Amino acid sequence: MKMKIRILWVITLLSFCLINCTRESGHDLTDYVKTIKKVDIHTHVGSDAAWFRDVLDSINLKVCTICTGGTDPERMYKSIDTSKQLLNNYPRYFAWVTTFDLTGRDDPGWTENVINQLREDFSNGAVGVKVWKDIGMKIKNKDGSYIQIDDPMFEPILRFIAEEDKTLIAHLGELTWEACPMM
Repeated sequence: MKMKIRILWVITLLSFCLINCTRESGHDLTDYVKTIKKVDIHTHVGSDAAWFRDVLDSINLKVCTICTGGTDPERMYKSIDTSKQLLNNYPRYFAWVTTFDLTGRDDPGWTENVINQLREDFSNGAVGVKVWKDIGMKIKNKDGSYIQIDDPMFEPILRFIAEEDKTLIAHLGELTWEACPMM
Protein backbone atom coordinates (compact mmCIF):
# COMPACT_ATOMS: atom_id res chain seq x y z
CA MET A 1 0.00 0.00 0.00
CA LYS A 2 2.83 2.43 0.83
CA MET A 3 4.38 1.83 -2.61
CA LYS A 4 1.08 2.65 -4.37
CA ILE A 5 0.75 5.87 -2.37
CA ARG A 6 4.34 6.89 -3.26
CA ILE A 7 3.73 6.21 -6.94
CA LEU A 8 0.49 8.21 -6.92
CA TRP A 9 2.27 11.06 -5.12
CA VAL A 10 5.05 11.16 -7.73
CA ILE A 11 2.55 11.08 -10.62
CA THR A 12 0.49 13.84 -8.99
CA LEU A 13 3.56 16.00 -8.40
CA LEU A 14 4.80 15.50 -11.96
CA SER A 15 1.36 16.31 -13.38
CA PHE A 16 1.12 19.45 -11.24
CA CYS A 17 4.57 20.62 -12.41
CA LEU A 18 3.78 20.02 -16.08
CA ILE A 19 0.39 21.74 -15.85
CA ASN A 20 1.86 24.66 -13.93
CA CYS A 21 4.79 25.03 -16.35
CA THR A 22 2.52 25.02 -19.38
CA ARG A 23 0.02 27.38 -17.76
CA GLU A 24 2.78 29.88 -16.94
CA SER A 25 4.39 29.62 -20.38
CA GLY A 26 1.08 29.96 -22.20
CA HIS A 27 1.78 26.84 -24.28
CA ASP A 28 -0.46 23.85 -24.69
CA LEU A 29 0.83 20.80 -22.78
CA THR A 30 0.19 18.58 -25.80
CA ASP A 31 2.44 20.73 -27.98
CA TYR A 32 5.13 20.69 -25.32
CA VAL A 33 5.05 16.89 -24.94
CA LYS A 34 5.33 16.47 -28.72
CA THR A 35 8.62 18.41 -28.72
CA ILE A 36 10.29 15.95 -26.35
CA LYS A 37 12.28 13.24 -28.11
CA LYS A 38 11.14 9.87 -26.79
CA VAL A 39 12.26 6.26 -27.21
CA ASP A 40 10.14 3.22 -26.46
CA ILE A 41 12.79 0.64 -25.63
CA HIS A 42 10.55 -2.42 -25.72
CA THR A 43 8.56 -3.03 -28.86
CA HIS A 44 8.16 -5.95 -31.24
CA VAL A 45 7.76 -4.35 -34.66
CA GLY A 46 7.48 -7.06 -37.29
CA SER A 47 6.91 -5.13 -40.51
CA ASP A 48 7.17 -1.76 -42.18
CA ALA A 49 4.16 0.51 -42.44
CA ALA A 50 4.22 4.14 -43.54
CA TRP A 51 1.27 4.99 -41.28
CA PHE A 52 3.27 3.76 -38.27
CA ARG A 53 6.16 6.07 -39.12
CA ASP A 54 3.62 8.91 -39.42
CA VAL A 55 2.42 8.15 -35.89
CA LEU A 56 6.00 8.08 -34.62
CA ASP A 57 6.61 11.47 -36.25
CA SER A 58 3.45 12.95 -34.74
CA ILE A 59 4.60 12.16 -31.19
CA ASN A 60 8.37 12.46 -31.77
CA LEU A 61 9.00 8.80 -30.89
CA LYS A 62 11.60 6.21 -31.87
CA VAL A 63 11.08 2.53 -31.07
CA CYS A 64 13.48 -0.28 -30.24
CA THR A 65 12.46 -3.78 -31.28
CA ILE A 66 13.44 -6.55 -28.88
CA CYS A 67 14.17 -9.81 -30.69
CA THR A 68 13.29 -13.01 -28.84
CA GLY A 69 12.80 -16.64 -29.77
CA GLY A 70 16.02 -18.31 -28.69
CA THR A 71 14.28 -21.68 -28.71
CA ASP A 72 12.49 -20.96 -31.98
CA PRO A 73 15.24 -20.14 -34.50
CA GLU A 74 12.84 -19.52 -37.40
CA ARG A 75 10.98 -16.86 -35.39
CA MET A 76 14.23 -15.46 -33.99
CA TYR A 77 15.99 -15.04 -37.35
CA LYS A 78 12.87 -13.54 -38.95
CA SER A 79 12.74 -10.94 -36.16
CA ILE A 80 16.47 -10.22 -36.50
CA ASP A 81 16.25 -9.84 -40.30
CA THR A 82 13.22 -7.54 -40.05
CA SER A 83 14.88 -5.44 -37.36
CA LYS A 84 18.08 -5.04 -39.41
CA GLN A 85 16.05 -4.02 -42.45
CA LEU A 86 13.95 -1.48 -40.53
CA LEU A 87 17.03 0.13 -38.99
CA ASN A 88 18.79 0.18 -42.35
CA ASN A 89 15.82 1.77 -44.12
CA TYR A 90 14.56 4.07 -41.35
CA PRO A 91 17.18 4.80 -38.67
CA ARG A 92 15.17 7.80 -37.43
CA TYR A 93 12.37 5.48 -36.33
CA PHE A 94 13.90 2.14 -35.39
CA ALA A 95 16.58 0.60 -33.19
CA TRP A 96 16.92 -3.04 -32.23
CA VAL A 97 18.18 -5.53 -29.68
CA THR A 98 19.27 -9.00 -30.83
CA THR A 99 19.15 -12.39 -29.13
CA PHE A 100 20.78 -15.76 -29.75
CA ASP A 101 19.87 -19.33 -30.62
CA LEU A 102 19.66 -21.68 -27.62
CA THR A 103 18.74 -24.83 -29.55
CA GLY A 104 22.29 -25.87 -30.44
CA ARG A 105 23.80 -25.24 -27.00
CA ASP A 106 25.11 -28.82 -26.74
CA ASP A 107 26.72 -28.76 -30.21
CA PRO A 108 30.49 -28.31 -30.61
CA GLY A 109 31.28 -24.71 -31.54
CA TRP A 110 27.98 -23.34 -30.20
CA THR A 111 29.63 -20.59 -28.14
CA GLU A 112 31.76 -19.41 -31.07
CA ASN A 113 28.72 -19.48 -33.37
CA VAL A 114 26.71 -17.35 -30.92
CA ILE A 115 29.56 -14.86 -30.52
CA ASN A 116 29.98 -14.63 -34.31
CA GLN A 117 26.26 -14.04 -34.75
CA LEU A 118 26.29 -11.34 -32.05
CA ARG A 119 29.34 -9.70 -33.65
CA GLU A 120 27.50 -9.58 -36.98
CA ASP A 121 24.34 -8.23 -35.34
CA PHE A 122 26.32 -5.50 -33.56
CA SER A 123 27.91 -4.53 -36.87
CA ASN A 124 24.36 -4.31 -38.26
CA GLY A 125 23.29 -1.87 -35.56
CA ALA A 126 22.02 -4.01 -32.67
CA VAL A 127 22.36 -1.95 -29.49
CA GLY A 128 22.15 -4.89 -27.11
CA VAL A 129 21.17 -8.50 -26.46
CA LYS A 130 18.02 -9.90 -24.90
CA VAL A 131 17.99 -13.18 -23.00
CA TRP A 132 14.50 -14.40 -22.43
CA LYS A 133 12.77 -16.56 -19.86
CA ASP A 134 13.61 -19.67 -21.88
CA ILE A 135 16.70 -19.45 -19.66
CA GLY A 136 15.51 -20.38 -16.20
CA MET A 137 12.02 -21.54 -17.14
CA LYS A 138 12.14 -23.66 -20.30
CA ILE A 139 15.47 -25.13 -21.36
CA LYS A 140 16.92 -27.90 -19.22
CA ASN A 141 20.17 -29.69 -18.64
CA LYS A 142 20.39 -33.40 -19.43
CA ASP A 143 19.68 -34.11 -15.74
CA GLY A 144 16.31 -32.31 -16.04
CA SER A 145 17.29 -29.17 -14.08
CA TYR A 146 16.57 -25.77 -15.58
CA ILE A 147 19.51 -23.97 -17.14
CA GLN A 148 20.10 -20.62 -15.41
CA ILE A 149 21.82 -17.49 -16.73
CA ASP A 150 24.78 -18.11 -14.40
CA ASP A 151 25.52 -21.44 -16.11
CA PRO A 152 29.19 -21.49 -17.22
CA MET A 153 28.10 -22.01 -20.86
CA PHE A 154 26.97 -18.37 -20.97
CA GLU A 155 30.10 -16.85 -19.42
CA PRO A 156 32.06 -16.31 -22.67
CA ILE A 157 28.95 -14.90 -24.35
CA LEU A 158 28.22 -12.50 -21.50
CA ARG A 159 31.89 -11.47 -21.40
CA PHE A 160 31.78 -10.76 -25.15
CA ILE A 161 28.65 -8.61 -24.76
CA ALA A 162 30.39 -6.63 -21.98
CA GLU A 163 33.60 -6.26 -24.02
CA GLU A 164 31.55 -4.87 -26.89
CA ASP A 165 29.99 -2.39 -24.42
CA LYS A 166 26.49 -3.51 -25.34
CA THR A 167 23.44 -3.65 -23.12
CA LEU A 168 22.15 -6.97 -21.80
CA ILE A 169 18.40 -7.13 -21.23
CA ALA A 170 17.18 -10.11 -19.23
CA HIS A 171 13.64 -11.43 -18.78
CA LEU A 172 14.39 -14.49 -16.75
CA GLY A 173 11.25 -15.29 -14.79
CA GLU A 174 7.67 -14.52 -14.05
CA LEU A 175 6.12 -13.14 -10.89
CA THR A 176 2.50 -13.22 -9.90
CA TRP A 177 0.94 -10.31 -8.06
CA GLU A 178 0.64 -12.55 -5.01
CA ALA A 179 4.37 -13.36 -5.05
CA CYS A 180 5.47 -9.72 -4.97
CA PRO A 181 4.84 -8.14 -1.55
CA MET A 182 5.37 -4.56 -2.84
CA MET A 183 2.45 -4.70 -5.26
